[in-house]
Amino acid sequence: MINNLPNHALYSFIKEFIASNGYSPTRDEILAGMGKTSVRQYNIEMGRLEMHDLITFTPGKARSIKILGENHATP
Repeated sequence: MINNLPNHALYSFIKEFIASNGYSPTRDEILAGMGKTSVRQYNIEMGRLEMHDLITFTPGKARSIKILGENHATP
């Protein structure tokens, strides 16, 4: 079975980073902050967050992540 659920730890990290810094984290900052190294897994998990309408971002553009909010989330 494929897990298509969003990674809430990743979502929380992004929200907290933006709240603390006033701008979104880069891919490398997310990977370091989450203790991860796999860019492939990062891409998959970011895609899930976007698929569930929790975030939006422009692939390849640094600091483009925008929080859409939990009230937009698909159940």
